[in-house]
Amino acid sequence: MYTENTPINAEVNEPNDHLAAQEMLQLGKLYAGSQRFDEALTYYDCAIALQPRVVSQYYYRGVALFHLNRFEEALRDFERALSSNPWNVIDILNYTSCLRYRLGDTKGAREELERIISAKSGYTDGLLLNDREVYQLTAA
Repeated sequence: MYTENTPINAEVNEPNDHLAAQEMLQLGKLYAGSQRFDEALTYYDCAIALQPRVVSQYYYRGVALFHLNRFEEALRDFERALSSNPWNVIDILNYTSCLRYRLGDTKGAREELERIISAKSGYTDGLLLNDREVYQLTAA
């Protein structure tokens, strides 16, 4: 079992990397929940190193990267998470539309915003983009 005092080593070769990766992911979520995104990122990196094919882990790392203003890296992780037809596709699109807007890709941001609005039957509540940004994208 991993604790806060356990040294982090992504090269861990335990018989059950799945359990180790899950523990790393849970520790990352705890740090993220406390707005300690640098620490969360460390644990998410370890979880991904242990099980790089578990695509859902990229979502959590993307959230941490987003909050650390590492937008290009966050976008790559969210795109990877989207590749598996995830349960939280609207949430991911919310992040990617905001990231694309921040990175200057207004066309991509608009397309993803339209997918969100379509899936949510026209509602824009809970978007990461503010009202002005939504207007700029939808009026264009």
